[in-house]
Amino acid sequence: MSSPDEMAVDDNPGAEALSGVEDASGSENASGSEKASEAEDSAEASSAELATLKQQLAAGFRSAGRVGLAEAVNGADFHLWVRQESGWNPRVVSGRTNQGKVNGGLFQFWYGHSWAQPYFSRGNDPRSVFTMPPADQARAVVRHFSHVTAATVRTYAQQIRNGTYHGWG
Repeated sequence: MSSPDEMAVDDNPGAEALSGVEDASGSENASGSEKASEAEDSAEASSAELATLKQQLAAGFRSAGRVGLAEAVNGADFHLWVRQESGWNPRVVSGRTNQGKVNGGLFQFWYGHSWAQPYFSRGNDPRSVFTMPPADQARAVVRHFSHVTAATVRTYAQQIRNGTYHGWG
């Protein structure tokens, strides 16, 4: 598709920290009410992290001039689509699938794209971590997949609901 030079790549891809949800399991000696409170805190952290991810994606789409996609980020269809692709984990890497290559990130970018390869911490290995920051993932969608619009996201969501979705790339 596009050359690696078309997308700005830091000297240290992924250096921007992607925060994870803290383990809220608590100590083995915590009471039932303490464990319930810790579980609520963990759920809130997950909601807060999801809100932050959505803000980062929207900012990335906006900075790339795609206001429609930025607005779609908070919609149910966009949420369903990204949940299907990555479970909303910006660092997730799949097993080897498409032509023996892994996929990574919120949108499951294919390792076969030369521009995406620097962001797989262990190359074409399912044990990799995808290190591209979420806002940059949004910009990559715009740069490398210009066919993706709010309307196509609605189509993907409908396909997911119908059980006919086979991917988007």
